[in-house]
Amino acid sequence: YFIEYLYQAIVETCVDIGIAEYRSFKQDEELFDMYGFDNYAVEKQSLERVMARYTSIYSHDSMLTIVSWNKLYKADLFNKVRFPEGKCYEDAATTYKVLNQCDEIAVIKNPLYYYFLRQDSISGNERFTEKYLDLFDALKKSNEFFLEQKKEQLASFIVPQLLKVGIYSWWGTKYILKQSKRAEEILQYIKLKSQKITATQYFYGLQKYCILLLLKFPVLYAIYRRLVPGLIGNRR
Repeated sequence: YFIEYLYQAIVETCVDIGIAEYRSFKQDEELFDMYGFDNYAVEKQSLERVMARYTSIYSHDSMLTIVSWNKLYKADLFNKVRFPEGKCYEDAATTYKVLNQCDEIAVIKNPLYYYFLRQDSISGNERFTEKYLDLFDALKKSNEFFLEQKKEQLASFIVPQLLKVGIYSWWGTKYILKQSKRAEEILQYIKLKSQKITATQYFYGLQKYCILLLLKFPVLYAIYRRLVPGLIGNRR
């Protein structure tokens, strides 16, 4: 059903990419019948509307756009795009380049994909490792890519996610990897990028000011990670 529904959505809306909703789960979690519906709901959305989901600090919303595995693509879109070798989070380093070639995208609102979070995977493992810095690097490059393309709005959509991932990367680099100089470089970079932060339907109000407060006083984030390590800055 997954490929069939995505293909039908692409054909019906005359676009080159189809995106499907997903559900993530861990071992022993109860699952449900993902295909227990008669008709799937598809909507043609602008590139800007799809990219706006990057701004969400909630991983489910942002992952819908960032990852590669919930999408079906026209093969020609990859003529000049390749996944980087030897990198983790390779879809975060690639998907935005493919999406950028489209003005509109078909989005299926029904969940068509189960994503299993193994404890030993990069997505399921909640412990910081140096591999996580590949995600920070990918987001940096995606922001720079859209700035070079003179697409300031799309570049601004990357910033909230870049700040969220960045402050977690600062904390992990400083306190887990024990690389103070590298951590300071990350912190100064995201402080600079925070000047370009904008509100969207996925990122606004208290969320925005909490991130800015943590960047101004990063020691608060370090205290937060010690007390409650499961929310902001985590991949869940």
